[in-house]
Amino acid sequence: MNRNLPPALVLRYPHPILDEVIPVNVVPVPQELLDRLFCTMYHYRGLGLAANQIGEKRRVFVMRVPNGIERVFINPRVTARSDDTKVETEGCLSLPGQFYPVDRHLTMDLTCNNQGKLYTISLEGLEARVAQHEMDHLNGIILSRGNDVRLL
Repeated sequence: MNRNLPPALVLRYPHPILDEVIPVNVVPVPQELLDRLFCTMYHYRGLGLAANQIGEKRRVFVMRVPNGIERVFINPRVTARSDDTKVETEGCLSLPGQFYPVDRHLTMDLTCNNQGKLYTISLEGLEARVAQHEMDHLNGIILSRGNDVRLL
């Protein structure tokens, strides 16, 4: 791993790639892309970062919440989620300085597929919230679309 890479430019809304649904990766995700995502996320003090936020059309995101571990999600899909939800205020690196109330599931499972190797990650609390936010990016959903509280 090379975590000394310069950070990438985080695209800001309304950049058109942020509106796109990113397709499943059919080729390997380079380690350099994962390293650049982490370097960029840490540089801008984010909790998560989706590849399309730095201009890469890959269905990948990374995250690390305070006191958490670094996590990589390749071709993620939601396979379970709680009925219980909570509204909290969120910000976004692609919408600097803007914050919106968002209703999110409290727990969820994501199943990822890295070149045929399936793995499932169970998340709760802040990790579940960040993962849902990053999944929104991969699905072309941006936080600012309406100030109403909504379940995504």
